[in-house]
Amino acid sequence: MNPDFLNPLANESCSSNPENLTQKEIEALAASIPGWGLDNQAVSKTFSFKGFSQVMGFVNAIAWIAQRQNHHPEITFGYNTVQVKLFTHSKKGLTRNDFICASKIDHLLDNQARS
Repeated sequence: MNPDFLNPLANESCSSNPENLTQKEIEALAASIPGWGLDNQAVSKTFSFKGFSQVMGFVNAIAWIAQRQNHHPEITFGYNTVQVKLFTHSKKGLTRNDFICASKIDHLLDNQARS
């Protein structure tokens, strides 16, 4: 991994007992994941692709990250789009885990763009 392209959060692992974030912490972490929106105590982003095979590859890569981190997003997908929504169900809001996973998901595309 080239650290010049990597958000430092992508190097972290999710906590098994995360704490809810304050609004100030949420805003600071949100600034580190451009393109992700904040809505109703969740972070979300829609990704666009050229076709369904790229969509499925991306969804499967997200699933692999989610299993390894034991932090599972809501994923909605269609022919050429994937919408990812992250929040910590057990805490009924946002934790650092959500931003860690968002960074890891973004890094999937960083790798693809450099390949």
